[in-house]
Amino acid sequence: MKNFWNIYFELKGLTGRGIFTPSDWNNNLPRLVRYQMLISICTALTVDLKQIEEEEFKVAISPALFYQYLKKSKVKHRNNKISELIERFEESTKYTEPTEYQLTKLFYSLLKVRKNIYELESHFNGVLAASGVYILPIILNDSMSEAIQLEKKWIDDCLLFLMNTENVKVTKQNLIEKYQFPNVDLNEIDFDYF
Repeated sequence: MKNFWNIYFELKGLTGRGIFTPSDWNNNLPRLVRYQMLISICTALTVDLKQIEEEEFKVAISPALFYQYLKKSKVKHRNNKISELIERFEESTKYTEPTEYQLTKLFYSLLKVRKNIYELESHFNGVLAASGVYILPIILNDSMSEAIQLEKKWIDDCLLFLMNTENVKVTKQNLIEKYQFPNVDLNEIDFDYF
């Protein structure tokens, strides 16, 4: 599940569309397999991928459960920036708990941030070689990408927590055995297809 958002944004990048249309991908294995992976994970979490796509997904976690998650994640990630962020959030919500509506808005705001991170990380993916002045933006891009990895992990974890209202423990093996998760090598499929 840790790669859910990478797969999600890779598929977005491959399709160039707002909403996924799997019926168009019968002859496009890289798109179809990514979609099947996303559907498998969403099925395990009892989340409708289409609702996420259309921004109709609603977070159904109580504020108390969300606060518990924040406290655990503050300890788990051991990152000063994340700890400060969580403390500021706790201070700003001291007298008013966030509603499910606000947690849903948080989900989509974090998703937009995560999309920006994906775009930053993949901006120079196709560049095989560069020299001279052309290498400067690549070095800057790589440096910024590297600097936000802890925050990226926290965002990924938080998004999946907000999707996982039943706190389902999902392993890759469980996904393969129960939810038809494709047990394939995406890099190999991409290489064979292109």
